[in-house]
Amino acid sequence: MADLTFAQSSRRNYAVPILIAVLILGAVATMVNHHLSGRTVKAAITHTEVFPIRVTFKSQQQAQGFKVLSDKPVSHDEGVYVFAAVHIENHLTDPLFLKDFHAVLDTGNGQLGTSAIEQADLSAVTAAFPELKSKIANPLLRESTVSPGMTADGVVVLQFPITQAMWDGRKSAALTIDFYHQDSIAVTIPKP
Repeated sequence: MADLTFAQSSRRNYAVPILIAVLILGAVATMVNHHLSGRTVKAAITHTEVFPIRVTFKSQQQAQGFKVLSDKPVSHDEGVYVFAAVHIENHLTDPLFLKDFHAVLDTGNGQLGTSAIEQADLSAVTAAFPELKSKIANPLLRESTVSPGMTADGVVVLQFPITQAMWDGRKSAALTIDFYHQDSIAVTIPKP
């Protein structure tokens, strides 16, 4: 019977490949950390103004198509325009493309959402309320671009169908800024 021999191949030293892999991973982690650290988008609301509106209608359309005309108001509509001065800082290496602005108001009894007034509708607002023209002289518009390292400032106009007292007594309100290629940012609308 032949003697059994167990031949063992020489062991390979894995220290060098492991060391190279650790160095490569460390270099990649350092580059990613350097590229992303402190590079964010910052947004803040620097100032808000509220303008209460009350529109009174002297005629009312009835279901049969007849109009009731009267010297006394038969109905009214209340609301507030909220002018939020927004400041956006782009600390990224890519430009920001503003997509949309919308807000959520928490009254304590429920939530109410609205989208910012579009550029095409701003002229109708200033035609109905000429005293608001100076407040929206510098609007922050959808489809605007904020270049890398730059800032953008402007007014976002929101309309809520509530009274001034409801706005003043709100639990909270937040403006969300949507971007095309970045995550959305929610900014608290401060109470006075």
